[in-house]
Amino acid sequence: MKFRTASALHLTQVLFLVVLTISMACISLVPIAMAADQANTKTFDIQISKRDVISESGGTLKLNEGDTVKINWTTDEKADLHLHGYDIHTVAEPDKTITMIFKAHTAGRFPITAHNFKHKTLIYLEVYPK
Repeated sequence: MKFRTASALHLTQVLFLVVLTISMACISLVPIAMAADQANTKTFDIQISKRDVISESGGTLKLNEGDTVKINWTTDEKADLHLHGYDIHTVAEPDKTITMIFKAHTAGRFPITAHNFKHKTLIYLEVYPK
């Protein structure tokens, strides 16, 4: 039968406390990370009426690389939407809100078109580098 020495037992307790402290620190940082992510979320409400865009942002949605983007679309007729450069497709239906949510991972200027409106550019997304 083996018995642990006092120093081995002490080392085990110290290691346990170190692991516990690191775990608690990581858990406590989760709300901070979530709050930071919410602070970098850009939300845009865009309405399509008679194949034209109505938006407080004008013809361009401006944001920074790394932002989370949330675009809420409403339309008076079906619109097959495509965000070029990010290859995001969605279909907006009349009298329903459809939301595009994505991370702005690439800087540049990207058109958002409606394929069923003869590829008409509805609005631009401008992502500025960090």
